[in-house]
Amino acid sequence: MTTIVKGDLYESIDGKLHEIKRQVRQKGGYPFDPMLLDNALQALTEGNFDAQSAFPTTYDQSRGLRKLIELAVGPDNRGNINVDITQERFSLAGTCIRTVNLRVVPFLSNIETGEYAADRLTAAGRILADTGDLAGFQHDHPKEVEKYGRVIALAKNARMVSDGLVYVPFASVSGAFRNFGLNHFRGQRNFGCGILVRCESVGTQSL
Repeated sequence: MTTIVKGDLYESIDGKLHEIKRQVRQKGGYPFDPMLLDNALQALTEGNFDAQSAFPTTYDQSRGLRKLIELAVGPDNRGNINVDITQERFSLAGTCIRTVNLRVVPFLSNIETGEYAADRLTAAGRILADTGDLAGFQHDHPKEVEKYGRVIALAKNARMVSDGLVYVPFASVSGAFRNFGLNHFRGQRNFGCGILVRCESVGTQSL
């Protein structure tokens, strides 16, 4: 599968490549580890995007979705959990202790909806994270969540239909403030937000 890169995305990629070359060529020397750069670029040229940073995340599904979200936001933010996010509407993958490698990928632009991003990433072979993954990620890696306006789960079992509209869960962090709410899947623009994806499953542990 090939994709013609154009417009804002082309300019963004081209700018990043020029910045890397500028850093490598500067008289004062490259400011980071050049061997790590070489290894990362080699992986990217081979299409191995999962070689980028992945964050191991572990959560106990037997505790139920509500408890997982409460643990993720902390006791002072339980009022910031959308009451429509229930396990009946957003199912978990099972009842075991689950460990997954997760990372956040950005939306392409300020015009990309969740629906378009889900189709794009699925076509590229990415595995979309679900609501349990999102709660575990917010709990284990709040600093990563804080880098984005919102981190959104787009898996099929993370979609709720209500009055003809489709909603997906998001997590946000700003200092001590944490939120776990719902985003519009089709209509809402998501500039500055990220999509949670699975790199690969590390394993599950039976209780």
